[in-house]
Amino acid sequence: MLVSTKSQTKVVINKTSSNITAVTSGVPQGSILGPYLFSLFVNDLKTVHACTKLMKYSDDTNFLVPVFKNSIDSNIASVIDEITNMKTWSATNNMTINMEKSKILYFKTQSPLICLLPSEIVGINVCNMIKLLGITFNERMCFDEYFNAV
Repeated sequence: MLVSTKSQTKVVINKTSSNITAVTSGVPQGSILGPYLFSLFVNDLKTVHACTKLMKYSDDTNFLVPVFKNSIDSNIASVIDEITNMKTWSATNNMTINMEKSKILYFKTQSPLICLLPSEIVGINVCNMIKLLGITFNERMCFDEYFNAV
């Protein structure tokens, strides 16, 4: 449970409470206006490359950067450009990106051609599965994990 006053807050779990901390800005988690205000706040976040798609929902932001088999260096540069842009935008807007929650997922075709891509780019781990809006995606766009969970 979150106990807040206008300028202070603390968390209470099973009759144990945290220290009281000053609240200097923000929107309470779970508020009705939270997702709407976040959407307004990130409205000016744009991509660097025209082929990159940006998905913003509630408090999540996802980039879809196309990766082409014959231009690995260009692919890596595109991903780094988008990450750098996001970090710059965040710093300009006094926001922090949680790098531990940030992940890269390469969607792959069934093609036997192997496209060697780095296992990590600028400190962001590559994974073979992610969960977005309650749906589990894997690198082959197969939804077995999602269906088994449901």
